[in-house]
Amino acid sequence: MMKTEYALDGLLGLAVGDALGVPYEFSSREKMRRNPATDMVGFGTHYQPEGSWSDDTAMALCTADSLLKGLNPEDMMKKYAAWLHRAQYTAAGVVFDSGLTCRRAIDRYEAGVDIDLCGDYSEWGNGNGALMRIFPIALWQSLKTPREKKDTAQFLQPVHAVSSLTHGHERGLICCGIYTMILDEWLHSGGEETMLNAFSRGFERAKALYTKMGGAFSQEMNTPGLFIHPEALRTYAMDDLRASGYAVHTLHAALWCLLTTDNYSDCVLRAVNMGEDTDTTAAVAGSLAGVVYGRKAIPEKWMEALKNRKLVEMIAQKLDNAMADEKEEIRCIDAFEKEHAHMALKAPARIELDGVVYGNAQAAFLAQRVEMEERVRFAVLNAHQARRLAKQLAVRETWEQEWEAALYDVCWAKYAQNPELAQMLLRTDGLEIIYDTTGAHDNELGRCACSACAEKEARNLYGKTLMRVREALKK
Repeated sequence: MMKTEYALDGLLGLAVGDALGVPYEFSSREKMRRNPATDMVGFGTHYQPEGSWSDDTAMALCTADSLLKGLNPEDMMKKYAAWLHRAQYTAAGVVFDSGLTCRRAIDRYEAGVDIDLCGDYSEWGNGNGALMRIFPIALWQSLKTPREKKDTAQFLQPVHAVSSLTHGHERGLICCGIYTMILDEWLHSGGEETMLNAFSRGFERAKALYTKMGGAFSQEMNTPGLFIHPEALRTYAMDDLRASGYAVHTLHAALWCLLTTDNYSDCVLRAVNMGEDTDTTAAVAGSLAGVVYGRKAIPEKWMEALKNRKLVEMIAQKLDNAMADEKEEIRCIDAFEKEHAHMALKAPARIELDGVVYGNAQAAFLAQRVEMEERVRFAVLNAHQARRLAKQLAVRETWEQEWEAALYDVCWAKYAQNPELAQMLLRTDGLEIIYDTTGAHDNELGRCACSACAEKEARNLYGKTLMRVREALKK
């Protein structure tokens, strides 16, 4: 497909819907009828400022950010843990409204449980905590998978894998699969037909695939009354549907809001006014409505009120670039892994400075903070051990004036003394190097994009130092 900005449309649509619903979560439908949502407001249920989004958006951003490195369940769970336990990927540095099933899975992972055993595979594991964050992988599969592979189990396997990190029961997986097939059908219709036709075809493709897969998938998909065809769903009245935290309810409520409105605002407000799990219903509906109508259809005052909007846009734009069907080379390196792992400060490398041999750049750099007689203590330490020791030792008086020069000296020694590493660095010629320090709040050495630092200028001195060394190696 041609280059698009579907991730930007969908993630902004998701975040705005989420923020609209946060103040009303757990409200009954009767209460919503008496005091309907008509605009974005603050406080309410979770006492958060206007424009604050919840776990729905945070976990979707974690999913999207992880996908930039490919589908890596371990990395994805680490990002979920960074959100839950360190408030990264949040609207304002606060974690609230975290679902029990997601929390338990993340805590199991943090406790060392095998990643395949962290999620809830029981029938009780059919909450909407996977569906709320499934948009990025659903979009990725839709845009990156050849058409002929889209009606096979292989197409939905990554979607199921992401869901199963927390929610692994077949019923919940089918909800995510139906969502994915509907999104895929709409994207490839080019918007040239009705939403009902596209959604119906997506549903029918999902049903055919799950029936073919057999076993529990076929049984669940074909249970009478469990999954509602879009043609029937659009004829329902609001009171025929629930909008609870049950994944099937959320899927039906979100699709119904789309099928019974004709613009983004009415769709997400209808989702909120259904009551119960207002933020998640509006987030799921909002992600699809964002794609269908485009982000320009989202009221500007809602966009302006959205907390930490820059983080949402940054991750979304990166995902769009990664999915774009274009042949141009990447323009920057902001992840020190795989062929670029050598750039990490912690990466093993023999570095000799002033007669002391270190095992990595982190140890060599931190050693320069202290007096000469103490530096040999860093020689046998890995990066983690070096950081711990550095906190225990006095910093020499002139360090503040000399640390940037010391950083260059360490990096130069690392590459000048190791020809194979020098060649690897030279192969990145022409690419900007950005040291991503998100979560470490370090905008001096790199660039932190967490909610607390998103507005701060990033000096990226380590990235710039590597680029200086690269230029020097050419001479």
